[in-house]
This record gives sequence, C-alpha cells and structure tokens, in this order.
Amino acid sequence: RVLFRSLMILYSELFWALSETVSNALYNTRGGADVVSGMAAGFAVANLIFISMGGIMTSTGVVMGTELGAGNLNECKKYKAWILSGSTVFGACFTLLGFLATLLIPVVFGNLSSQARRYAFYLLITASVYLPLWGFLNAQYAISRAGGDTKMGVVCDTVGNVLFLLGMFLLTFFTGLGPVVMYAIVKLSDIPKSVIAHFWLKKEKWLGYLIGPAGALLLNAVLATYLNVYYTDVLNLTPLWGGVFLTVFPIVSKIIDAVTNVIMGQIIDRTRTKEGKARPWLLLSAPLVTISGILLFTVPESNDTV
Repeated sequence: RVLFRSLMILYSELFWALSETVSNALYNTRGGADVVSGMAAGFAVANLIFISMGGIMTSTGVVMGTELGAGNLNECKKYKAWILSGSTVFGACFTLLGFLATLLIPVVFGNLSSQARRYAFYLLITASVYLPLWGFLNAQYAISRAGGDTKMGVVCDTVGNVLFLLGMFLLTFFTGLGPVVMYAIVKLSDIPKSVIAHFWLKKEKWLGYLIGPAGALLLNAVLATYLNVYYTDVLNLTPLWGGVFLTVFPIVSKIIDAVTNVIMGQIIDRTRTKEGKARPWLLLSAPLVTISGILLFTVPESNDTV
C-alpha cells in the first residue's frame, strides 16, 4: 500500500515537473532575453507570495490530522468547510499583497530592461488574481492528503496538466499571444481541477490520518522562491549548462524524492517507540533538512562562470 501510494505521488510530481519545464521553454519562445529575464523575475517575486500556499497545507494537516487521529470525524467535517472558505479569503488577502509587491519590481530588478520589468509586473498581477482559486485548491488537496487519500491528487493533476500542456502547445503554435497572456489562459486549467476535487471530497474518502511535514514544505518554498535565481544571477551559470541543469534537476530530484519516500515509509512502518512511529524520524530530519538547505547555497570556489 505504501509503495502504491508512493508511485501515485511520483506520477503526480513527475507530470508537474514535466509541465513546468515544457511551459517555461514555450514561454521563452515568445521573445529574447527580455522575456526570459522578465518572466524569471516575475516568478521570483510570485513565489514569495506562493509560500502562503505551503502554510495552508501545513496548517490544514495539523488541524485535520489532530482531529482525525482523535476520531472526531464530525469535527473534521466542520473544519473542512471552515478551511475551504478561510483559505479562499486568505488567498484574496494575498492577492492584495501581490498587487503591492509589484512595487518591488523596479527596486529589486532595476538592472533589467523596462520591457523585462513590464513582463514581470503583468505576470505578478496575473498570478495574484489567481490566488483565491489556488488557496481554495490547495485547501482541497490538503484535506484529501490529511486523510491519506492520494488518488484525488492523481486524478486532478492528470486532468489539469493535460489541459495545461494542450493549451500551451495550441497557444504557442497557433497564436501570437505574449507569454503573460498565455500564462493567464492556461492557468484556467486549475478550475476543472477544483471542480473535480469538490465532488471528490463530498465522498469523504479523505477521512483518515496523515500530517504533512512542515519543515519540508518550508524548504520547498525557499527553493521555489530563490534557488533558480541564485544559480543564474549569482553563480552566473552559462546559458548551456544553466539550461540543462534547470531542466534536468527538477525531474531527477522528484525521482529521488519518490524513491526515498518508499524507503522511509517502510522504515517508519517498522518503527516502534513510545513516542510513536514517525515522531523520532521527524525530529531527526529537522537538522538534516536545515543542513541540506544551507549546502544548496554553499558552492566551492570555482571560475567566475560555470
């Protein structure tokens, strides 16, 4: 059962990594350096806002996991409605924050051209508009995963990513739309994902127990926010090696992640302590996650460009 669920997570993560890699490549066909740098700058600022989505996942896992573990199923049903509506309002608040964050673009990215800054500005505005939907969708995913249901994510991600990639290719090869408009259109694929999740959750298959790791979510938020920018703008990766690395690294990391999930699942399942199965490993993982995060930004001395 652990292996089967891990394979479903592997499928979802690889499909997501593939769709993100392909979409970034297609965005960049719409122009030269201005498009590449502008979209990268916009995503860098947007990812700071997206950290709030990790907060939704973590808080939902803690709240729902506590009640599910105590067997308070009726309370969980009440919390479900509250979390879904609260996450939507939460996303709307961050929409306003995203609008305000556009003021940072000329300050943080003053070295970019005016055209690149315009791409970053409109990308951040577009992403901010979607935040209420993404807050609601992340809450749906969090509730499902808190109950140990990984099937919903597979179904929703399959439908959403297929529509996303299909839209990207159609818009790229049959229209002359700019990258930000393309992004705005293809992200509409998250609406059918949310609709599917809505009807799926009504079946209440999520009633189980699973608390997501807050430390891993925090590190993922940091990596999504700054790692690519660090490699390209600070380490000055060359276009060839930088492109290869930034394309291959997400896919390879997801494969490694899925394999280690299976291994740790087996280890945790065989653990017997007075503190439970998972708690000792979570305590051990905390310093290891911290060290790994530091090492990702610790590079040995080398040439000026890699």
